Amino acid sequence: MRSHSNDSLEEKLVDYLNFFEFIASLWKLRQLPIEEIQMMFDYYIRRIGTHGFLMEYLQAQGFEGVLQLAREVYRRGETK
Repeated sequence: MRSHSNDSLEEKLVDYLNFFEFIASLWKLRQLPIEEIQMMFDYYIRRIGTHGFLMEYLQAQGFEGVLQLAREVYRRGETK
């Protein structure tokens, strides 16, 4: 059984992820270059990508844009 506080926490998480889904959409539309995304949000996107349970949540809940963005940011960081 889920508690009210867990529901509230999940709502906040979804709001947070929706913001990055929006950023990913701008990236896919080529309205926001990946370099600018990294300059502004690298830390936060990397934090998302380092949590296996969160990556599974993204997959299960259809946050495909965030998944792609996290993978791209990670890939670019590895080549530096």
